[in-house]
Amino acid sequence: MMIRIRTSPAATAQRSGILMLELTVAMMLLGVVISLLGQGISVVRKQQELTEFQVLARIELSNLERTASTELQSWKLSPDFQRRFPDASLSTVSVTNIPSDLPLSRSVEATISRTSPHGILQSVRLVLWPQDSGGDQ
Repeated sequence: MMIRIRTSPAATAQRSGILMLELTVAMMLLGVVISLLGQGISVVRKQQELTEFQVLARIELSNLERTASTELQSWKLSPDFQRRFPDASLSTVSVTNIPSDLPLSRSVEATISRTSPHGILQSVRLVLWPQDSGGDQ
């Protein structure tokens, strides 16, 4: 035996009005969550790009230390690095405050710098000791 509950048209209208209010609040909350999630993903992506440049610039400077001569004018960024970061620039300066009788006296301060697409100035600076290709090792 089935019992049927009769509802009045006023009760049905009240129920659908509450349902519309709940849907509106849920959509507003969903919009806020999507907005915050989008901003969070954007910040994480920017940080990953900055970190990637720092890591690759350190690797590039390390490679320069091993392969470049002691003549600073010959130091250039590799084609792969330039293709990845076309706006990057390399600057080198001989470090002169180390006594010349020390074996590490031919040190070079090398800096790779660039302005990221987000407008952040980035630079990686290392002091390197290039190996002589002359063979006094």
